[in-house]
Amino acid sequence: MISPITGIQDLNETALTYAPNPAGNYFQIKGIQSGKTYQIKIVNTLGQTLMRREIKNEQDQIDIRSLSNGLYMVQIEGATSQHFRLIKKQ
Repeated sequence: MISPITGIQDLNETALTYAPNPAGNYFQIKGIQSGKTYQIKIVNTLGQTLMRREIKNEQDQIDIRSLSNGLYMVQIEGATSQHFRLIKKQ
């Protein structure tokens, strides 16, 4: 679906899974397309960006050891798509 506000297409929400959630020190995003590059941004509940990184396949682990326990929003951006999901670190 394309957002009428941003004009950006959402990633297929049903195809992406975040595991494990709640997460300990790492989590993975399953369902991304191999061969494409995605930007991952992790934002806290105050709207502060705490982490940015690039992933290219679903085997990439997102290291969240530096984050305190709590709730975070994960934003995934592709060239023409984006997806948001909450993840809990414990």
